[in-house]
Amino acid sequence: MGSPFLRGRAAEQAAQQALSAAGFTVIESNFRVRGAELDVVCRDDSGLVFVEVRARSPSDLDPSSTILAPKFRTMLRGARAWLARHRAADTPWRFLVV
Repeated sequence: MGSPFLRGRAAEQAAQQALSAAGFTVIESNFRVRGAELDVVCRDDSGLVFVEVRARSPSDLDPSSTILAPKFRTMLRGARAWLARHRAADTPWRFLVV
């Protein structure tokens, strides 16, 4: 694939399909608030899952190892905004990196 944007979009679509196949219900994708974006928001039996999609080649590092403190803060800002907007602050939630 050519541009990083197209590669990222393809990775997000593949992630959504894999999440659905694994029993997750995709609620929303590309949720944006000022300074943050959530790639995928989904739900499973344990609660909400905020998914960060990392497009890497198979030989690259484990995707979760690419989440450094600044990115984590951005993800947390997005999750908090999503929870506030959907009045879901009491719902159990977690992050998943795929």
